[in-house]
Amino acid sequence: MKAPNTDESDSFGGAVALSGDGAMLAVSAPYEASNAVGIGGDMSNNDTGGGAGAAYVFRQTAGTWGFEAYVKASNTDAEDFFGARLAVSADGETLVCSATGEASIARGIGGDAADNSASFSGAVYIY
Repeated sequence: MKAPNTDESDSFGGAVALSGDGAMLAVSAPYEASNAVGIGGDMSNNDTGGGAGAAYVFRQTAGTWGFEAYVKASNTDAEDFFGARLAVSADGETLVCSATGEASIARGIGGDAADNSASFSGAVYIY
């Protein structure tokens, strides 16, 4: 299994998580460099965000694995390392991704994610 936008030094497989029923697999590429944001962004987006990171969701149906979603942070920045760690709920409906290098000053839930004055403070994203 490979990422649909494989590129040098992405580190696809940096973290993996499988749902309890074995039907949903999340795979990270913490060094992926696209500056796309959110779910289903443009995978061919320029590679100016070195180390921004990404997660890929695959689903198994009738014994066959297929690509389901390309996942990025809502505030993608270089060196966020989105997906450095990830987890999937037992039913495969919830994905949690860390971004250990994320630098926003945001606090709690829904803070100001645009102000990057707190270097490597980190963040967690829930989908």
